[in-house]
Amino acid sequence: MLNSFMKNSTIMKIGLVCPASLPATQFGGILFLALDIARETAKLSHDVVIYTTDLDFANNATTFNKKLPREESIGDFTIKRSHTWLRYSLFFINPGIYFQLLGDSPDIIHTIGIRSFQSFIAALVSKQKKIPLVIADQGGLTTHPELKSGSLLKKFFIKLQSP
Repeated sequence: MLNSFMKNSTIMKIGLVCPASLPATQFGGILFLALDIARETAKLSHDVVIYTTDLDFANNATTFNKKLPREESIGDFTIKRSHTWLRYSLFFINPGIYFQLLGDSPDIIHTIGIRSFQSFIAALVSKQKKIPLVIADQGGLTTHPELKSGSLLKKFFIKLQSP
């Protein structure tokens, strides 16, 4: 039903926001969900951009690469990366994503993995520009293990990211 609706609608600029994308396949579920949504919506002729960090392929979540292309076309969608200035655990701070989203002004923003700097920025831009926001909790909104056993700083970041 949704596919038939989207095929008959106008072309939309869809902004997918997540903490990691290709080539960082070690990041797992959030990345693969974003790629799948990007591929499927691009098949329906929508203009799809994934906004993310410059996390590189490695067997960890701490290898960032300024040399990755800032913008890269993969099939029918685009990945826009901005450099991560600072990280704390899996909280990657890449301020450039704010300016990318603000400048591109998508018709809708879909953020995946609510407990991230990227989702916080997506919500901020959504509110500032009155862009509809879709939130997909991939990773545990209320079940995150750090909620009970994490350090005070981790608990602060988790609370900061609550919708």
